[in-house]
Amino acid sequence: MSALEGFRFADPTWLGAGLLGPLVVAAVLWRERRGRAIVFPGLARLSHARAGGRTRLRHAPIVLAALGLVLGSVALARPQWGTVKRDVTTSGVDIVVALDVSGSMAAEDFQPKNRIAVAKQVVADFIQRRARDRVGLVIFAGQSLTKAPPTTDSAVLLRQLDDVRLDTLPDGTAPRRRAASWSS
Repeated sequence: MSALEGFRFADPTWLGAGLLGPLVVAAVLWRERRGRAIVFPGLARLSHARAGGRTRLRHAPIVLAALGLVLGSVALARPQWGTVKRDVTTSGVDIVVALDVSGSMAAEDFQPKNRIAVAKQVVADFIQRRARDRVGLVIFAGQSLTKAPPTTDSAVLLRQLDDVRLDTLPDGTAPRRRAASWSS
């Protein structure tokens, strides 16, 4: 997957107008070099004088106008960045991994790691070995949440897995019993 995948210009013909910017700068420089010399008596006395700020920045308006032409042509070409949708045909199975994120997963049975860290590593290894299968991720505690529907995009799935935290859902995997109310 390249870095420019999903990038395109909606109207690329406007990019040709961007060539006008460098042409304007070239024309101004050519005209200045070819330009007419002004004969001024006593000009030799000023040859050792330093150029002032205005003289050094005399080309700034032309360069800024040329830059505006280039950027304007890029804007008119309407650059767009989006996702690329691909139809992928694979022969595999659909798998949904259910991961417990209740408070009991904070127990440090696997020193120095807790249960959730070990479970996330095991699930990550499992996802990486399932290249042809569509794998989804559901987390649960007191409620359940679909983190990722079944997909073949393991990078997205691993990012969703990395985002799993113990405090994501309200705690409570054990069934709750209601207190009986006695009325007379």
